[in-house]
Amino acid sequence: MPCPHLPKTSRGILLIGLVLLTTHTGCITETGLAPPSLSAAAPPLQTAPTAHAADLYPLIEHTGTLSRTLDAKNTQTLAYRLEQVSEKQWVLRIKGVRTTHLQQADDGSILITREDEFADAVSVMYDPPLVALPAQIAMQRPIHSKSKMTVNNLKNGSPRDHGSCEYQVQLLGTRPITTESGTYDSYVVQTHRLIKLNLASASINTKTSYAPGRGWLGENIIKITQPLNLFKIKQTETLTVLNQRTPNP
Repeated sequence: MPCPHLPKTSRGILLIGLVLLTTHTGCITETGLAPPSLSAAAPPLQTAPTAHAADLYPLIEHTGTLSRTLDAKNTQTLAYRLEQVSEKQWVLRIKGVRTTHLQQADDGSILITREDEFADAVSVMYDPPLVALPAQIAMQRPIHSKSKMTVNNLKNGSPRDHGSCEYQVQLLGTRPITTESGTYDSYVVQTHRLIKLNLASASINTKTSYAPGRGWLGENIIKITQPLNLFKIKQTETLTVLNQRTPNP
């Protein structure tokens, strides 16, 4: 996002703030950062029974295509891939956009250990890892936690910033979702993140849809970034899986 009225130093700080727009997560509110809200164009949510991460997001290698829309315009069709890199480690790659490093915990929870953003050339590390999906998730039982964040240069690993990420994960309900592969009864999981770095704050709200037995179907993200408490920048991103292809055994 160009800001021609800013000096180069401020533009660099702004890029660090905008880097906090990653994949399967969103944000808690605080004074000065208003809670973002998603549009209600989708069908109404229905009450959902308790679900398990292993059913909602089975970690099975596959490839596919998805549509990506930024700020309700500029839609692209992109390739993506979920691949296993070790016994408990997986990587979700969205071509030209980002890479999300996933870990399967001993209890079955799915965790995010690292997120790489290509446009801003940064790698964000979480310690302890963020919970993307708890082993078991139920309505009216949100999960709260906090992690340390380290933002590094993606090319050479040099540090850019550090801070904290406080977050909440909750099951909102179920709703039907239609893709090129069919219509599914999807579980909608909302994640809120409140991010505080030295150079920026961010509030991110994400609603992610999962189809039991099939996995991630897409998400709707609203991000509000505030570099150095100066001004707020709002950005929306919608990802919708169009099709999935599982390799033959």
